[in-house]
Amino acid sequence: MIIPAGERATEAEITLALIEFLKTRSDREADFKTLRFYLPSYIKLSRADKEVARERDAELKWHTVLRNIGAHAKQRGNAIHDGILGKRRGGGYYLRRTPNAETVAALEELERGGGKVYRGTSKEIIDMLAEDDD
Repeated sequence: MIIPAGERATEAEITLALIEFLKTRSDREADFKTLRFYLPSYIKLSRADKEVARERDAELKWHTVLRNIGAHAKQRGNAIHDGILGKRRGGGYYLRRTPNAETVAALEELERGGGKVYRGTSKEIIDMLAEDDD
């Protein structure tokens, strides 16, 4: 389980939980409804994360952060930009199956940005992805 370093989960921390969850799925993808249901089992969310966001009716703050992964796809360091995740048609995300050097570097950057809360290493994730492609 990812344990956020601060009062609220960051985009990097939610991304790490998302990667952990998608690794468990045979198709390596999930829509937002599924993600909102299962991700709390992969990241410890605070009361602040579970508050309703002012910007969107009936959306929890952590749901906004989850959607922001897709909204920030053009920014360096974002898991979609860096080739770790892809946007799923109809909403949600999928885990890319073909790792490359850019993906390894992006995972390492996510680990640094998210603090030492992630138990796996970039190498372990890449090895797992490579095994699934065989």
